[in-house]
Amino acid sequence: MSTFFRKRPPYPPRSEHAQAHEEDFPIIGPAAESVFEDNDDDYPVLEVEVDDVPVAVPAEPIDSTHLTSTLEAIITEEMAQAEKRIRQRISAELKKHFEH
Repeated sequence: MSTFFRKRPPYPPRSEHAQAHEEDFPIIGPAAESVFEDNDDDYPVLEVEVDDVPVAVPAEPIDSTHLTSTLEAIITEEMAQAEKRIRQRISAELKKHFEH
């Protein structure tokens, strides 16, 4: 059997010694209300200017002749292609109808 689990003799307690830097450690615990009341100037308060806050509003209408003419050209082209496809389908259907 392994000697790892054998009972070990009790260790002597550590010697108590005073630490010279004990006072450097902060006290951790809930802060008293007086801490916040007395030192209001210690904490910076950030205030936001009204002009710095972005506001979501609808975009202003764009009066661009270039944009308008481009959209009209695209729509005209799409309409011409759609009309061409419709004519081809109609002629194909008529051709089928008269062949049979």
